[in-house]
Amino acid sequence: MNFQDIREKNTKRRERINTKYTTMLLCKTIQNFWWNRRVFLFFSFFFRCEVKFGIT
Repeated sequence: MNFQDIREKNTKRRERINTKYTTMLLCKTIQNFWWNRRVFLFFSFFFRCEVKFGIT
C-alpha cells in the first residue's frame, strides 16, 4: 500500500461524498423551489382576490 494508492482511495471517497452531497443539495433546492412556488401562487391568488373584492 504505497502513497499513490492511498491518495487514489481518498480521491474516490471524496468524489463519492461530493456526489452524495450534491444530490442532497439538488433535492433540497427542488423542494424549496416547489414550496416557494406554492407559497407564491397562494399569495398572488390571495392578492388578486383582495384587489378584486377589496377584502382589506
